[in-house]
Amino acid sequence: MGGSLKDYIEWRGDISLSGAELNEADNFVLCQLAYADLGRHYREGQSLADNLGGLLSSEGPYYKLVFETDEDRALLGAAAASERFGRLRLLRFSEVLDGEKSTQFAAVTFDLGDRVFTAIRGTDCTLMGWKENFMLGFREVGAQKLALEYLRRELLSGRRVVLGGHSKGANLALYAAAMLEKELQSGLLFVYLNDGPGLCPQVLPPELTAGVSEKCLVLRPEYSVVGGLFNSGTLREKRVKSSAAGPFQHALVTWEVGALGAVEAAGGDENAAALCDSMNNALDKLDMKSRESYIDSIFSLITNRKNALLSDFRGLSSFERAAGRLFEIGERTAASARDDSADKGQLERLRLILKGVSKYIGAALAVIGALCCLFPPAAPVAVASFSAAALLAAQVMICVRALKKSGWSFSRERTRLAILACSIVLYCALMLGCGGTAVFTEAFCGVLLCAAAFASVRRAFRRISAVCAARGVFCLALGAWFLSGTRGGAVFPGAVLGLFLVCEGIWRTASYFSRNRAELFG
Repeated sequence: MGGSLKDYIEWRGDISLSGAELNEADNFVLCQLAYADLGRHYREGQSLADNLGGLLSSEGPYYKLVFETDEDRALLGAAAASERFGRLRLLRFSEVLDGEKSTQFAAVTFDLGDRVFTAIRGTDCTLMGWKENFMLGFREVGAQKLALEYLRRELLSGRRVVLGGHSKGANLALYAAAMLEKELQSGLLFVYLNDGPGLCPQVLPPELTAGVSEKCLVLRPEYSVVGGLFNSGTLREKRVKSSAAGPFQHALVTWEVGALGAVEAAGGDENAAALCDSMNNALDKLDMKSRESYIDSIFSLITNRKNALLSDFRGLSSFERAAGRLFEIGERTAASARDDSADKGQLERLRLILKGVSKYIGAALAVIGALCCLFPPAAPVAVASFSAAALLAAQVMICVRALKKSGWSFSRERTRLAILACSIVLYCALMLGCGGTAVFTEAFCGVLLCAAAFASVRRAFRRISAVCAARGVFCLALGAWFLSGTRGGAVFPGAVLGLFLVCEGIWRTASYFSRNRAELFG
């Protein structure tokens, strides 16, 4: 059993890295430190402790991460206080954010005395960084070229370099090592590739990595999807145990280490491998222009701000604004729709239909819950699959209707068609891949339960209802449990969900009869 990265610093923190052998755990720590928000407090040539001192004394955020946890923050303090990492001099911190070119790049070099470790940051909290992730699938990106330029300058200065990166940073490190001139290759000692995608074979030939394959080591957790994309299988690979579940294993701070390096896992997760294979197969069927068109359409509709952060999209109102742009429903369109008598009539008919079927919702939930209890492994998957198919069918109908209204003008509706195509590809990847349906089911159930929790809490505040509050807490706990990926077997979660739906169905049916007692019984 291994420990965390913070545990490793406590075990080996009193041993200097100067002249010591660098191991996999050191690579994890240094690549995680590359995510630190050094830009505000960076001082060239000063120690890590000095550079982090100003950052840790600030109010934060401390990282350029989408999600920053207590483990992330604790790692900064432990690294700064240790002999092993705290005294390392920081050189040539570089950060480039170019919204016009959708380029996000950052790297920093740690002086180990007889050599240096260059850590390349992965995807940060900017929307352009995430867009550049997708762009890796159809062209060479700006961050790759900046990584090559950065590595070239380090080697030209006479330094002997160990290179590392996590997630997109691993892809940038692989690109830089593979594209490096032969006369500089002798100065590149080793390359650590931590759960990052490979080089897209339609953009760069896989043979490019042959010259540096002996210097590269791919490190991936058991549940690895990102690290399986464009993975040619030609590089040495090692699986690492993680303390997290499912997709959360991608985070470096969850990887388990011992005193001498990473704790090796027996193999990869079958569900993650199947999902990754489905995604790779789906991408293979799309040409480069289609990939570029879809990505440009979706990201341009999400926001028109070049330097938007993912944190800008917190809250329900920001989600509604993004959805409005995605489906081309701005305020003017919505206003004109409200003034259209035909649309009013359709909305009224829809309201009456929903009111008519509301009496049967409780009974339907109870029946679905009973099926989940009787057939726990299969029923939740079947319900989620049917719901996904129904949503996709509804989107197809909406798209056809929009095309009909536009006189079958595919150019006018290209954005809607692009979104529909992406939805179909995602649906097929989830449903056809072994294990993909299970992943979708967990996410589907988790999101529905969290939405139910939100509705219950709002109702509890309005009515000061203890029953609604208790229901909200229970829904939230159960939804978070499904989203976490922590399971006790295939039967248990299905049975729990079934029991909840039966109780929910009985409660809804009783509430309906209570509200409409006079109308139903006179």
